[in-house]
Amino acid sequence: MPAPLRSPARLHTAILDLARERPPEQLTATEIARHAGVHRSTFYEHAETPAGLLVDALRADLDGIRRRYLDDPTVDLDDAVVATTRAVLAHIERFEPIYQRGLRSPEGSVRALLSTHFRDSLRMLEDAGRVASPVTATGHDGTFGLEATARFIAGGAVGLLEAWLAEPPPRAPELYLDAFASLTAARIIAPRPAELP
Repeated sequence: MPAPLRSPARLHTAILDLARERPPEQLTATEIARHAGVHRSTFYEHAETPAGLLVDALRADLDGIRRRYLDDPTVDLDDAVVATTRAVLAHIERFEPIYQRGLRSPEGSVRALLSTHFRDSLRMLEDAGRVASPVTATGHDGTFGLEATARFIAGGAVGLLEAWLAEPPPRAPELYLDAFASLTAARIIAPRPAELP
């Protein structure tokens, strides 16, 4: 018999279920706690608002994808990026109503979540020496080129997701992957060159 879900996991499941039907602004802590089978005070131990809990739940799933596909430096970079992108697209389709609504919201928490996820994934690859920024300006602390590249790619990746979600289902992941490859082909991001002997 599987172990029972802990409170944060139960709350994440509840908010993801409920937010498919209604925006988090229309949900209450009491309703989410009841759906999760926990006390209302437990909700406030883990989140301040339903919107915050939703972002935490989506982030946890996206972070799991990143760990699963990008953490292994022995996996070919192109293969890792394609596998990660496919998993992120599957995640977005699984929670499509949340993302469709969230990307249109003026509040912008879903857009910020996705942008941060993509930026952090790229910075992780930069820090591991698997990709290099073509931006040579370093800024005051030496990180401007890396951060500028990561933020530029992240913003574009979110915009591309919006265009992909605007397509009628079923959506082919290749549509996104091909567009991303074409848009980044001009060396916006490239594998780090091998060290010269």
